[in-house]
Amino acid sequence: MEFEMISKEHIKPSSPTPHDQKIHKLSLLDQIVPPIYVPLVLYYPNLENKPKNADFISQTTQILKQSLSETLTRFYPLAGRIKDSLSIDCNDEGILFVVAKFETNLSDFLKNPDPETCRAHIPSQLSWAEPGPGSDVAMIQLNYFNCGGIAIGSLFLHKVADGVAIGTFMKSWAANTRNSGETLGPDYSAQSFFPQNEKMQRDSHLFSAMRKYFKFGKTVMRRYVFDKMSISKIRTMLGENLKNRPTRVEIVSAFLWKCFIIASQKSGKNSNHLSLVTHGVNMRRKAETPFPENSFGNFVWLVPASSSLDNQPDLKTLFGKVRNAIGKVDVDFVKRMQGDDGFSES
Repeated sequence: MEFEMISKEHIKPSSPTPHDQKIHKLSLLDQIVPPIYVPLVLYYPNLENKPKNADFISQTTQILKQSLSETLTRFYPLAGRIKDSLSIDCNDEGILFVVAKFETNLSDFLKNPDPETCRAHIPSQLSWAEPGPGSDVAMIQLNYFNCGGIAIGSLFLHKVADGVAIGTFMKSWAANTRNSGETLGPDYSAQSFFPQNEKMQRDSHLFSAMRKYFKFGKTVMRRYVFDKMSISKIRTMLGENLKNRPTRVEIVSAFLWKCFIIASQKSGKNSNHLSLVTHGVNMRRKAETPFPENSFGNFVWLVPASSSLDNQPDLKTLFGKVRNAIGKVDVDFVKRMQGDDGFSES
């Protein structure tokens, strides 16, 4: 996708990181997460439906750069560099900030989103290669479109932050941009809950064990849209004799799983093979005393559910497998994961 690169620089925190915070130690949960960059793109269409003035790009860019600099004083690990597999050097070298201009209309893209086009909206190509010492922790790309719409694309090192933590950062950046005065700073207590363990074998956990399979064959990305009516229909298919109302995640997961199993059977896959579906569970709300919602780092655990390919799958059975897998991450599970002996029973 053709675009013009307007600028490329590193945005540093507006205030230097204190000396006693210069090294950010990863927690045990951070330690076992695959060392990959996670993409996120936020799209902001021009709802005013009228052209922006000539200074729109320069003025908006300056505002976002300033607010980002202020936000990084609290989210200082994002402005640092990878030190080694267990820590981040919070050296204030800054977060990569790219500004690009696309000669297209964002409204046209949003009518029919294309995953391949999305790749042009992030600051670097996606890769399964592990970043080494000195690599960026986070990168931002600010995209402008002819219609006045904006897209903010980003890449965050998964070992440093999960989806909830990234969301907290984005909300804080937005609050600073609006000058709302809201306090949305991060909580860095993950290391005390889940102390890192240098002897832990990262590849022994499902997080990294799955990673090797993505390197084989051709990766295909598809977009499936389920509206409210569609989800209601699937919920009806499950029946009403359930203890708790099925969530949207459980419903859509079970339905897609059923479809993929049927497709595998039709393609002639060996019936002895297993089909595996995994979900990331946010442990912040699973503890007896919930961890702060703004806890920085990884508080996610990956749970698997499996089914054989030797018969036609029953939607209710697959739903039960999804629910049971997610339900295993409960108060007792979180307790076993904490402290110096954490993960010993996982």
